[in-house]
Amino acid sequence: MNNEKKPESQHFNVKLEDVRLSYPQLFTPRVQKDAKPGAKPKYGASFILDKNNPKHVAKIAEIEKVIAAVKADFFGTRPQKGILGVALRKGDEPNKVDVDGYGPDVMFVSTSTTRKPAVVDRDLSPLSEEDPKLYAGCYVNATVRFWFQDNEFGKKVNAELRAVQYWHKGPAFGAEPVDTTKEGFEVAEAEEDESPL
Repeated sequence: MNNEKKPESQHFNVKLEDVRLSYPQLFTPRVQKDAKPGAKPKYGASFILDKNNPKHVAKIAEIEKVIAAVKADFFGTRPQKGILGVALRKGDEPNKVDVDGYGPDVMFVSTSTTRKPAVVDRDLSPLSEEDPKLYAGCYVNATVRFWFQDNEFGKKVNAELRAVQYWHKGPAFGAEPVDTTKEGFEVAEAEEDESPL
């Protein structure tokens, strides 16, 4: 069996709104740590939905319906057996216990793609890797496409990342950047050509 997405599954797109960005790999693809030999570098990100936010709760329910439709589209009338997982995951799974932004009150969508996603600002102007707006912890909108994988790596419902739009600031995950104004440094004049002997 192959890993191609079926043409009839192209409509399984979902727009995620005002969700937190996590593990962003939006501009440079990389091979995942647990990837099989020969795996292609991928772009990707995870998007966190808050189960205490009614809009996110509704979106989770929508995603669950889409995932069910993806499975039904693939299996048809056959029994749905051998599915290893889906792209919508619980925030309190074991490998997320000590990770900022995760926990029992959230769910997240794990995405990837071999094709570079569109990345834009609020006004739809393109953003680059050098732009400081996109960081783990900020809020974004995103579009993803759910599809069924069936190959030598198993059967799964994956989410392909299509586009990301910066929406607004949020507390950064992980250590905050060092504020040099609080480190005792002084503003210096222009650099001399050489130090005196």
